[in-house]
Amino acid sequence: SCLKEQGIRKALLHNFAGRPSAALEGVQAGYYFSFPPAVSLSEQRVKLIRQIPLEHICLETDSPALGPDKKGRNEPKNISISCEYIAKVKNVSADKVMEVTLANAISLFPKILKAIKL
Repeated sequence: SCLKEQGIRKALLHNFAGRPSAALEGVQAGYYFSFPPAVSLSEQRVKLIRQIPLEHICLETDSPALGPDKKGRNEPKNISISCEYIAKVKNVSADKVMEVTLANAISLFPKILKAIKL
């Protein structure tokens, strides 16, 4: 709610690990939430991911930290782990997660369209 009070209309809440009720407030405000590969190690995040609509989720790697192995170096290629985990939790295909999260990223960062080829 602090972001809302500041008049922020678009925000990405990186590696969100807050309460589901706080996430729902953020969803209502139009904010996005990103999850790194380490999310696959946390059963606590299942409820959170289930409650946040896919249209408000982005993927991230947060390299070199927050990878699928606590002791190993995280790599950008591990973004697929986040994608597959979210797909499993939401009971949708990984392709659907990729499609929707790409649209979410473009909505947040429209200049990336110049850098990617679709």
